[in-house]
Amino acid sequence: MNNEILIILGMVLTLSIFAYVPVFAFPSNAGTQYFQPGWDDFNQKFGIDSYVAYWNDDSGFHIGYHLTGLAPNTLYPLGFQLVLDSTSQCVHMFGNIPASNCSVVTRQGVTSAYESFELGGGIYTDSNGNMGDGWFNLGQVKPNVDYRMEFFVRTPNDNNCPNCSVIFQAPSPFGNYTVVRTPEFPTMMIVLVIALIPIVIFSRKISKSKVS
Repeated sequence: MNNEILIILGMVLTLSIFAYVPVFAFPSNAGTQYFQPGWDDFNQKFGIDSYVAYWNDDSGFHIGYHLTGLAPNTLYPLGFQLVLDSTSQCVHMFGNIPASNCSVVTRQGVTSAYESFELGGGIYTDSNGNMGDGWFNLGQVKPNVDYRMEFFVRTPNDNNCPNCSVIFQAPSPFGNYTVVRTPEFPTMMIVLVIALIPIVIFSRKISKSKVS
C-alpha cells in the first residue's frame, strides 16, 4: 500500500472517529426509547422525559441522550448492549467501540446472552441535573444488519464501572430490545475517498515538479 492510499485512509478515519457532540435537537428521523428504572438499581431519580435517540447517516451510527432530573454536576456512564441468542454472536466491535463484556446473565427474571459497549467515560450533568441533548458518533457499523439493541445508564461515582449497576434502561425490562437496521451503503465514505483522490494526484504532481 503506497503513501498516497495511506493518506486517504487516515483522513477518512479521522473524520469518522468516535466522538461526543453537543447539539440542540436530534434529527426528525431518529428512533427513540424512553428510559425506565433498572435493571439493577430501581431507586435512582430521573425525569420522565428522559430518552435515548439513535439514527444512521452517511457519517456513521449515532446515539443521543436527553436526560433530566439527575444529580447535578455528576458524571453518568452511558452505553448499550446487543441482545443475542448466544455468545457466539458477539461482534467484539460496534463501529469504533470495543465491547466491554460478552456473557450470559439473568436480570429481572430473564436470562439472556448479551454484549455490552461503553460510550467513553460518560457525560456530566449541569448544575440543574440535566444532560441536555448530545450524541455520540460511533463511526461506520457493518452495513445491512439488524441489531437488537438495549440502551442503559450506569450508576455514577462507582469505581467498579463498567462492572457497576445499571440504573436506567431503554427499552424495559431487561432483555427487551429495539431493532436497529444499519444502512446498506456508507455513501459518505465513498464520496470522501473520491473527493480526496484529486488532492493526492495534485500533491504528486507538485512533488515530481520539485524533483525535476
